Amino acid sequence: MNGTTLLREWRIKHNFTQEDAAKLFGTTQQNLQRWEDGTVPNINAAITIETKTKGEVPVKAWKRKAKR
Repeated sequence: MNGTTLLREWRIKHNFTQEDAAKLFGTTQQNLQRWEDGTVPNINAAITIETKTKGEVPVKAWKRKAKR
């Protein structure tokens, strides 16, 4: 599974609203919505998400486009 799916499923499983989850991750509800819609978070945010979800949404789940 990818990070987008894992993040959304984690949030629903733990009964978090997007706003509540955003506060937990130290970001805005708009950023959380973007991540759930497919935008890849920066590496610091991805690490925070992995930490706060106790590994349920690992950094490696977010696919990054290779730089050319």
